[in-house]
Amino acid sequence: MKLRRSFRGDFEKFLEIMPILNSGFQRTGNAPRVEGQSGNRKTVRYSTYSPKIFCSINPVLETLRDRSYVITLVKTMDDTKANLSVRERDPIWSEIRSDLYLLLFEYYREVQETADSESTENNLKLIGRDWDKAKPIITLGNFISKYAAQEGKSIQEDLIEFLKQQKEEEQEVAQDSIEATIITVLEIKLKEGLDSLLPDKRTEDQPVTIQLLGFSLQVASYEGLDVASPKFNNNKPSYSRKIGRKLKAMGLKRNSRVSHGNFAVFDCSLRDLKVAKERYKISDDLDPNHPNLPNHPNLPNHPNLPNPPNPNHYPNPSQIEDYTEDVRKVREVRQDPIQTNKQEQNNRTIKSYVVLKQFSDGSAIYEKDQVLEWDPNSAQVNRWIKEGKIRLHVETEILSRKGDPDFCKVEVLSDISVAGKLGDYKLREGQIIYIEKEQLPMLLKRGAVRELQEDPDQ
Repeated sequence: MKLRRSFRGDFEKFLEIMPILNSGFQRTGNAPRVEGQSGNRKTVRYSTYSPKIFCSINPVLETLRDRSYVITLVKTMDDTKANLSVRERDPIWSEIRSDLYLLLFEYYREVQETADSESTENNLKLIGRDWDKAKPIITLGNFISKYAAQEGKSIQEDLIEFLKQQKEEEQEVAQDSIEATIITVLEIKLKEGLDSLLPDKRTEDQPVTIQLLGFSLQVASYEGLDVASPKFNNNKPSYSRKIGRKLKAMGLKRNSRVSHGNFAVFDCSLRDLKVAKERYKISDDLDPNHPNLPNHPNLPNHPNLPNPPNPNHYPNPSQIEDYTEDVRKVREVRQDPIQTNKQEQNNRTIKSYVVLKQFSDGSAIYEKDQVLEWDPNSAQVNRWIKEGKIRLHVETEILSRKGDPDFCKVEVLSDISVAGKLGDYKLREGQIIYIEKEQLPMLLKRGAVRELQEDPDQ
């Protein structure tokens, strides 16, 4: 829908043209078309490889920018140039076209051999699609310089200079992209995480756990969005999911999961970040003092920042520290404060719950059948139970029945579903589990379990 709103004109025609533009930058490019009469229709693929020029007053679509060269035309102040016009019926166009036909028939094989030759140098060190775009231009430049003497050399040099300018402009565009923002914020988070580890653990391959919501809020702040506004607050979950998808597409999101406190987290390493910088042409110039970015006291090697924390104090590597007041408030509501001493953690009761239907609490979205841990004394958890959004995870409750006289220890020999007093649960082959004694005779008769004796030493 966003694409439809941004396009002026026949949108159906636009959808037909886009495959031609997206695929026509390489020799193997083609676009499918369905032809034939009813009952005898078939798909025919037509080659789309050819030079194309299109003009627009709007920004170029991302998919097209990646496959083309963008040339910004500035209005001239030269009256002579400004008054020039193209005479479509001028005989010169016919002469040029005829000469080009002759050139094609006489030299196409030589041009093809030059293109296929490994001797075509990649002095600009271009990779991937950038080299695919530049190679035809370099090939034509080499061919022209061979036959057009000094003028051809000049043309070849102009083409190489054009490619250099395009490379620099694309790097400038990359520095101002959402990918650059993500990489900049992620580098700060990774350095903070590594700084909290023992020195021998601070390596490029060491994964650092990052909380997705807090990270997304920092990216939004760096992008200049008002994260405190009610409008952004309403769109916070969708923005967080968008950043999560972007991280995954960039190869920066590994081992996604839901942590304690019910927040989505992911792992990333400095090596992953290094690869992403090369892939997206992002320079190593980190701007930790960006006006929209909160201060980060743990960021090392920056002279204007406070001293790093006491090296004798190393928090748990899995600890996730949040920098937004908004996230702190959410954690307080869930009775899951950021700073909790060890005694409080030991006294706290945590139970597992199953999500019965998808819902959101404004900071995260919970999917159906997710198993999450919460404090059973939380008013919010009890309200969700009454609303039918979650229920106690019965299998976890069953596992905690050691020493209960109404339960006995068994080894599960085959998968089977059980309807007990606590609710319905499924026994899986190979499990060692406590079950209700009332269920034991039936399960023994079916050969689904084998009773085990309690080990007094355990």
